[in-house]
Amino acid sequence: MEKSNIKLLYGNKEWILFLSFLTLILLINLKNYYHSFTAFTHNELFHTYGTVLNIYPKETFNVLKLQTPQFDFFTSVSLSESFSQFDEVSVMVVSNKIDFLDYLKGFYAPSMNMYKISRANNSKTILANYVSNQHQNPLFKELYNALFFAIPISKELRDICANFGISHLIAISGFHLGVIAFVVYWLCYYPYSYFHTRYFSYRHKKYDI
Repeated sequence: MEKSNIKLLYGNKEWILFLSFLTLILLINLKNYYHSFTAFTHNELFHTYGTVLNIYPKETFNVLKLQTPQFDFFTSVSLSESFSQFDEVSVMVVSNKIDFLDYLKGFYAPSMNMYKISRANNSKTILANYVSNQHQNPLFKELYNALFFAIPISKELRDICANFGISHLIAISGFHLGVIAFVVYWLCYYPYSYFHTRYFSYRHKKYDI
């Protein structure tokens, strides 16, 4: 059998063009992030709205992970303030000590005047709540929501997964998308097979699905 000689790119010129294209995308993204960063740090306090993704209890306070339209960040609140996962909140973020690298990586920042607006009611939270309601054990709720919706997990579950060596399964990666794609594939397979056999059997069934 002859060895295939097909290459993705031929010659230095194509490699230079390809790498230049990737560099251009990187610079455009950095420019957009830096524009958001300058708006964020223009004043010492930045007002935004966000969703509580997770709550990490400490001895004297709670740490919240918030997702806003501009960025994700961590902040702390006193134990007397009652927040739940998926709460929509209004918050003032203290931004004067955040640099651009921290902004890109995700950061911790003090906050003030945080209050709950409503309960998040988008498709992701509706499905996450539906999955949670199928289980009584809170760790199982966290595990399945992490797998299917990439929702952050608690330190307790993270330690358990680390001890069993399965942390890679719940990392924010394509695994949860792979599970969903697998389920959707088999849901579509048999209905599509009916039409494929009768009307267009010349097509590649698995490729179409």
